[in-house]
Parts: sequence; C-alpha cells; structure tokens
Amino acid sequence: MEQFAIIASHPPDQCPTANETIRKLFLNRAPEMPKLAERLGVEYLAGPIISTEHKSVAIVRAKNVESVRNLAIESGMIQWNTVEILHGVFEERPNLLGLESTRIGLDRPLGPPD
Repeated sequence: MEQFAIIASHPPDQCPTANETIRKLFLNRAPEMPKLAERLGVEYLAGPIISTEHKSVAIVRAKNVESVRNLAIESGMIQWNTVEILHGVFEERPNLLGLESTRIGLDRPLGPPD
C-alpha cells in the first residue's frame, strides 16, 4: 500500500456554499464516500480537511494511483474541483531530513506501513 495526498480546489462560484447545484451534488454524494473508498481499496488516513480557501486536502493509502483517481472520478469530486493526486515517496533512510525518526508529531509514523 502506498500513500497519496488528494488536493482538490474550485473557484468561488463552484463552491458548495455558494452554488445550489453543486451543494446538492455534494450533499448527495458525501454519504457514499466511505463505501466507495472501501470498494476501491482507498483508506483515509487524514482528512478531508476543508478550508475557506476553496481547497480540501486528504491523505489516503491505496494499492495504486488508479484507485485514488477512480475515487475522484466515481465520487463526482472532479465535477466541480480540480483534483491533484500526489504520490508520497518514502526514503528507506529515516534520517534523510535530519529527523531522529519518521514520527512528525502524530500518533503514528508517516511512512510505509509495516
């Protein structure tokens, strides 16, 4: 399993808070997201974090980028967002950045699963 960041952004006029059509789409699809993610083999590790800057960010774990891309497509997220999927690459040397470990103030290490 690999880790990915999903970064979605939209213009203000496409925001669910301002656009009734998008709001209805969002409210109808949001409850289906956990089941869809599970079916596609995508596990949410963090987020989605939704900001007032018309952006959201989620960290997910999946077998491959295709699973994450299919989540963005099948959820309808791409209908009002520009979606960027970033693949997390983890170096085998935990001290690459001068950190004493791969833990960065979280309850679990950020890195490849055991």
